[in-house]
This record gives sequence, C-alpha cells and structure tokens, in this order.
Amino acid sequence: MPICKNCKYYDDKTKSGYKGYCTTYKEYVDPDSISWGCTRYEEGTGTSSGGCYLTSACVESKNLPDNCHELTVLRHFRDTYLISQKNGREEIQHYYATAPAIVEKINASSNSTDTWNEVYENMILPCVKYIEANELEKAHQLYKSYSLKLEKTYM
Repeated sequence: MPICKNCKYYDDKTKSGYKGYCTTYKEYVDPDSISWGCTRYEEGTGTSSGGCYLTSACVESKNLPDNCHELTVLRHFRDTYLISQKNGREEIQHYYATAPAIVEKINASSNSTDTWNEVYENMILPCVKYIEANELEKAHQLYKSYSLKLEKTYM
C-alpha cells in the first residue's frame, strides 16, 4: 500500500484501534479505511501538489488554497463514493501511482498553465457539479475518461 513518506505503520493496533501514525501531521491513521495511508497523503510527498494533478490544477494554476471547495468535494467523493465502488481502491492507487509523472510532464511543458486551466475547467468543475447534483456515476465516468486522456497524452 502506498503511504506518505512520513507515515509509520505497525503490525499491532495502537491508540484507539488505529494501525499507524503519521509523524508529519501527528495523526493516527487507519489504512483499512483509507487505502493510501494518512488523510494527507498528497501533501506528505514533499511537493505542493504531491504529484496530484487535481491539486495542481487548483492550487498551482488557480491559486486556490489546498482546502478549497473543489478539492474538499473531490476528496470527500474519493473517500466515500469512489473507495466503496468495485475496483475503487485500485483506481485510487492507480491515480497515485501515475499522477506524479503526469504532473511532472505537464509542468515541464511550455503550455503548462493552459493545460492546468483545461484540467480545471473540463474535469474538476464538471465533476464537482455532478457530485453536488448527486450524479455520482457521471462524476466517476468523467474522472475516469479524463484521467485516461491525461495518461495517454503524458505517459
């Protein structure tokens, strides 16, 4: 299981039934309920976006805070809906395995600002609207198709 570079996991249960502790964010984590480690996995990797292209599009391109409405909605969607879907955990793990390379290649391109604006306008905003309208499967399908497009383009 990928985890933030600062998380420490132990074989036996620790405080309040949790299985590990993130030394950076000083929080106990339960990897059974959060498949990628601590709740701040993206931030724990040492970059502003942690290699997350959703965060990059919001924070680096739009100058939004890391806890902006869009990212909060998307993270809640990931942690509640997506993780509970068939192959949801695998999709999340795949995202965190491929996103850093995609972010790196976009940032190295001469039109990175345009690309981040496009990701924000064509993926993030529509997904957030679908989620807020409780059209969760539409949000999921758009996320998957847009992620595949980014993978084909940048990997």
